[in-house]
Amino acid sequence: MKEYLIKIVNLIKSIILRIVKLVHLPLEEWVHITQDYQNVSSVRKNFFFPCIMLVLSLTFINALFKWSDLVFSEFLRDTLVRFSSLFAGVYFSVLLLNEVLRIKWVAGEASDKDNFYGCFTLTVFSSSIMWCMDMIQMFIPPFFFLAVLNIYVAYVIWCGLPILFRQLGDNHKGLLTLIAFALMFLIPRAVGYVMLRIIE
Repeated sequence: MKEYLIKIVNLIKSIILRIVKLVHLPLEEWVHITQDYQNVSSVRKNFFFPCIMLVLSLTFINALFKWSDLVFSEFLRDTLVRFSSLFAGVYFSVLLLNEVLRIKWVAGEASDKDNFYGCFTLTVFSSSIMWCMDMIQMFIPPFFFLAVLNIYVAYVIWCGLPILFRQLGDNHKGLLTLIAFALMFLIPRAVGYVMLRIIE
């Protein structure tokens, strides 16, 4: 049991450290990410799924802090909506970004597998910065202004594009950065909104 807890703590530490490095030194960290996670499976297993579990765990802890005001059905609803927005939001963003790349910029220049890996890696790691800011705002509501810092994620994406898509020309980097950022920012919120309407 103790070893299991140590593994969980080390995994959480590595995730947080990765996100901090990605914010602090995005160019260098994207290179390290491509070295440490060489396929979609490794990104899913070692970063994406643990990240989702961490966010849901923190959501649960936050709900416990507000236990006196907590309605269990609302907690279940909010958890389902958050999980859907994270999980489905990432995959919809990846599929749309992959389609944009395939049709517009990188068709025939790289395999579909490489493009999907690039889209998935870019979306998961860039989105993790937004998830961190959401968690900070959830625990410390006066920090609502941190939402503005989501714009910085666009710079992180801009740094990651030439590393993940080496065949992409500089002429298209700015436009693709805007498209990728818009997808990562808007789609999870749209999924959450739709799920909320369905549940209600």
